[in-house]
Amino acid sequence: MIRNSTAKQLSAVISEQGIFSTNDFSRAGYIDELLRFQKFAGEFVLGDERARINEVCAALTTLARKNNAMETPEFAAGIRALKDLEKEIAINMSGKNAEDNVAYSMSFATRKFFRNYRNVYVSDHQNESELDDVILTDSGIIVIEVKAARNNVTIAPDGRLLYGKGESFHNESISDKMAIKCRLLKNRIEAKLRERRCSIPVHIDSYLVFDVHRNSDVVITDNFHQQAWCRRGKLQYLINDYMTDTGYSEDEFNILAEILNELESNVRKYALPLDLVRIRDQFIALYAVATEAPKKEEAPVTVTPAAKKTVRKTKVAIKQKPKNWWKIAACFGGVPLAAVAYAVALKKTRVAS
Repeated sequence: MIRNSTAKQLSAVISEQGIFSTNDFSRAGYIDELLRFQKFAGEFVLGDERARINEVCAALTTLARKNNAMETPEFAAGIRALKDLEKEIAINMSGKNAEDNVAYSMSFATRKFFRNYRNVYVSDHQNESELDDVILTDSGIIVIEVKAARNNVTIAPDGRLLYGKGESFHNESISDKMAIKCRLLKNRIEAKLRERRCSIPVHIDSYLVFDVHRNSDVVITDNFHQQAWCRRGKLQYLINDYMTDTGYSEDEFNILAEILNELESNVRKYALPLDLVRIRDQFIALYAVATEAPKKEEAPVTVTPAAKKTVRKTKVAIKQKPKNWWKIAACFGGVPLAAVAYAVALKKTRVAS
């Protein structure tokens, strides 16, 4: 049931809480803000903070229909904005859930010297990146890129990831993308080692980890063969069995752990695909047309041509003075005839009035 609140009250509350007041977020902060708006909208519109955006849309659509507001531009723009928001929440929650699932799988790794760092931010003067996971072991470092796989995935010969029937979300080769991530991380670690005057070799590998549901029949086809990958269920075994020509002593492992712990996380400014401030304003406008009675405009008075002619004749008749018939009669019939003529003319004028 729609709460009995005005659009003005909605605007005041949403501004007071600072919801969708900026477009400046890290990726993790962006997801949190999307969920905060959904919770607020469900509570304000339906009195249920667990309501989803599609339920809010349905409630406002029903009320707008009763209010004869479905043909308004505010309704169309507001519903479109909420639909875009609903899709964005679904996409980002899929990615977040995949990352959480990967973190859960890592908890089953039994390797003694092993630590994981999530959402690590690295940059130089030209590039910046956020690494989903950085796994430190006593044999080297693994950079993890998590991908949610709900449909078949193909790694094309040019390195692009193709989903379903061949849809690609990025035109760059996945190996080029991972190479940049590894280079940025290696440069950052080596700079920190120089500050400490430590000489420790930095070995970094990269893996794609596909989050596939346990009983899913998703097929992953690799036509590229230049980028290491595994399914989430295999990750714990990858960590336990990871070996390279590089080996770290316990002291070296602890130094690298301290450096990785000092690196920033969840700070990269995310290029938002949606304008959150605009969506906020469109949501308020949608709520207004759906819940508030439209202003009634007074119908203009229309005067027909016939009415105009009647009014004009009346005015002319009122202003018309007695004609000087008595003067003409006096010239031909003397005073008595002039008096009679004057009386007749005066009577006609009064009748016309």
